[in-house]
Amino acid sequence: MIRYQRFIIAAFCAFLFVAASAQAQPVRTDYMESELVAEESSIQPGRPFWMALRMKMDEHWHVYWRNPGDAAYATSIEWTLPEGFEAGPIHWPSPEQIDLPPLANYAYEGEVYLLTEITPPANLKPGTSIEISAYGDWLVCEEVCIPGSAAYTVSLPVTESPPEANTAWAEGFATARGNLPLVEHDWTLEA
Repeated sequence: MIRYQRFIIAAFCAFLFVAASAQAQPVRTDYMESELVAEESSIQPGRPFWMALRMKMDEHWHVYWRNPGDAAYATSIEWTLPEGFEAGPIHWPSPEQIDLPPLANYAYEGEVYLLTEITPPANLKPGTSIEISAYGDWLVCEEVCIPGSAAYTVSLPVTESPPEANTAWAEGFATARGNLPLVEHDWTLEA
């Protein structure tokens, strides 16, 4: 009976560790909260997975899109990945136009997930875990702008089995994907 209780306690603790490790702790900076989050609770060797820089601004504050407009700079993410990992470009949801006459800017208010696909090498060993680190840099503005930045680290276990969705972030990833600009590949241009 004691062995069974120890097993249950150990399994519960392992579950909490896996659930907590799929995200970095939120970082509170001037007028916003940010964190690095994983779409899935584990990764598989060679199978791409998605991470996001989640940014939640205070009311009336915003951060900028890849083309920020007249007078700002875009949010950037610098990845520090284990050997053999590759990070793709940021996938930017469609922004809002924010007019601060005489300037027009393209930005996000409220909450935004900036998505990045990460590809791990095929030779990862199941049963281990990896650390993904990122450094975010942004300009958060209302009528004045304040530069901000933070460093994040997320630990993810490597498994043989298909990963499960991290339910805490599923809605945010789905919303971000639903707001990605459409890409039309059948266009032809003539001049």
